[in-house]
Amino acid sequence: MLKKLQNIKLLNKMSLMFVMKILFRILFFLSFVVVLTVVIAYARGYRLDYKKKSLTSTGILAFTSYPKTAKIYVDSKLRGVTDSSLIMPPGNYQVI
Repeated sequence: MLKKLQNIKLLNKMSLMFVMKILFRILFFLSFVVVLTVVIAYARGYRLDYKKKSLTSTGILAFTSYPKTAKIYVDSKLRGVTDSSLIMPPGNYQVI
């Protein structure tokens, strides 16, 4: 009787370990999918807009000139010098 009880405890322990192993694999897979989705969205130009509390798309303005140190003004604000790229939300801009 005692031997049978020990076998039942061993089976319960083994089944618990099996369930934990499966849950770990599922959790790892879901974490991988979430991280992969975030990386792909970021690479495609999507950013979190904390003011609107939403996900918004962005665009890239790339500037090249000769001479190389020309100043870049966007909406009358100095944003840098050439050669550079600016990540901007969608909209109309005055670039000088």
